[in-house]
Amino acid sequence: MLVFEKRCRVCNAVKKNKPLLERIYNSSFFVPHSKDSLHQISKDYGFRYKGLINHTKNHQFIDSQDYQDKMLQKVDEEAEKNAVIKAVKAADAIQSVIDKGQQRLEDEEITVSTDQLIRASEVKMRSEDKAKDRQLQMEASLAHFMSGESTNERIYVASEDVMEGEIVEDKAAE
Repeated sequence: MLVFEKRCRVCNAVKKNKPLLERIYNSSFFVPHSKDSLHQISKDYGFRYKGLINHTKNHQFIDSQDYQDKMLQKVDEEAEKNAVIKAVKAADAIQSVIDKGQQRLEDEEITVSTDQLIRASEVKMRSEDKAKDRQLQMEASLAHFMSGESTNERIYVASEDVMEGEIVEDKAAE
C-alpha cells in the first residue's frame, strides 16, 4: 500500500520507477530473509538513507497477506531445495553402490546369488517409494496453503517423521 506525499523524493521516484517500488517491497526492511537492504537501495538510487527509512515507515506499507505469501514462498523454496539435495544424495549413494557392484561382477571379483539380487532390488524400490512419499507430502503441504484455507492452527514441521510421510502436529503451537 502506498500513501504518496508530494514532497517525498522517494515517493516521486517510485511513481516513475516500478522496479524501485518492488525492490523496496522485497528489501530486508519488509522481508527479513531478503539480501537487499535499504542502505544498498539508497546508495544505488542516490537517496538519503534516513529519507528512505522515513518513506518506508510513513508512505509505503506491506499488506499482511503479501507478507504471509512472501514468507510461505521462502519456506517453500527452502523445503524444496532441502528435499532435492537429500534425494540427490540418496540416489547418488545407491547408484554408486550399484555401479561398484556391477564393476566387481564384471571383473569376476564377486559372485551374486538370486537372494542378493532380490534384496538389492527391494532396497532400490523402497528408496524410490520414500522419495515418492516425500514428494506427495510436499505437494499436500503446498496444496493446503495454496487453497487459501491456511490458518495458523496447523504448522508443518520439518522433521524425520515428515520425511517418512507422516504429518506431525507441532505441540508448541497448541
